[in-house]
Amino acid sequence: MNANQVTDYFSWRQADATRCALNGWCYWTMRKLGLSASQATAKLKSIEICQ
Repeated sequence: MNANQVTDYFSWRQADATRCALNGWCYWTMRKLGLSASQATAKLKSIEICQ
């Protein structure tokens, strides 16, 4: 593995961790607003960035 590959990996990993954190925050915010688990999941699945 070269330096570019390592940089690319950590860049991807940071973006993925950010996406996962945002997805979790959105899910639990919707649940606290009264949506069921299936409703919150369906809404997240309909958002292109969270797929």
